[in-house]
Amino acid sequence: MSKKKADAFTAEQDVLKEARQALNNTGSERQTLADSFSVLCDEYEKLLEEAKFLTKVSDKLESKLNKANEELVSKNENLTTEVESKESQLGQTLLTNKNLRKEKSALDDKQNQLQMTLIIIIAVLLIAMVVFIWLFFKMSGDVDSLTKSNEDKKAKIEQMAKDIDAANASNKANSKDEKAKQPKEE
Repeated sequence: MSKKKADAFTAEQDVLKEARQALNNTGSERQTLADSFSVLCDEYEKLLEEAKFLTKVSDKLESKLNKANEELVSKNENLTTEVESKESQLGQTLLTNKNLRKEKSALDDKQNQLQMTLIIIIAVLLIAMVVFIWLFFKMSGDVDSLTKSNEDKKAKIEQMAKDIDAANASNKANSKDEKAKQPKEE
């Protein structure tokens, strides 16, 4: 026992010692024994009241401790349930995030394919435009040369038509002369 607990009962131990001494002392008078017994009874009654009080306080404290322990157990169970729920939610969230990442990756792949397709289409269109422009200018030059060639041919045809007209006119004149000469010869 610690010194404090031993010191708390020092007075009671002294009363008990005195009562035993009076009992052991055979030469003690009956009044001394009665007085010692009376003191012993009074001290015992105080001790009993203190024991009852301490037991009552102890019972209340034990009841409070039991309630607090039950609350702690209940709260612990609630926390465990809540933690499990949060872990489940976290697992679902992680799974959802994983699926979303996969979908995003697939969409990114599709986007990259579309971009490459657009780049190829634009490149083909640019090449077609360059070829078209080149052909346009080439044909423009060819048209100019064809136009000149056609103008030359047209000029030649017109010249030939004039020559033919002149030849026809000449032939008509000759034919008139010959007709005019023919009746004279007859």
